[in-house]
Amino acid sequence: MNWLQKYREDYSATIKIGVPIVLGQLGIVVVGLVDNIMVGHFSTSDLAAASFVNSVFNIPILFGMGFSYGLTPLVGQFFGRGDKFRVGGLLRNSLLANFMIGLFLSVVMGIMYLKIVSPKVCKFQFIYFCNRT
Repeated sequence: MNWLQKYREDYSATIKIGVPIVLGQLGIVVVGLVDNIMVGHFSTSDLAAASFVNSVFNIPILFGMGFSYGLTPLVGQFFGRGDKFRVGGLLRNSLLANFMIGLFLSVVMGIMYLKIVSPKVCKFQFIYFCNRT
């Protein structure tokens, strides 16, 4: 029990930081779930299209979140040292990296949209894809 009291403040801080992150990720999943529930009442092709678009939209969101979360400890480290110039450089570089990853994922999503999906689902998918953005 001594170790629990020793790190109580660290656990508390981790929970305060982690809960909003968990809620944000849970929100993304719930939006996709509710979309699929509502669209599932129409037809199988509509459900397939909506499910595909939800999955495609989750890929760049999760990649972007991963790159953004990777920046957090680095910014904390340099901010703790008082090196605010380096923090600005990290932010600038992370924005560029996120833009490049976003561009790459957009190209990959476009290829998936044009090559992988069946034509029957494709016409419905275009409707959900355009309404989602």
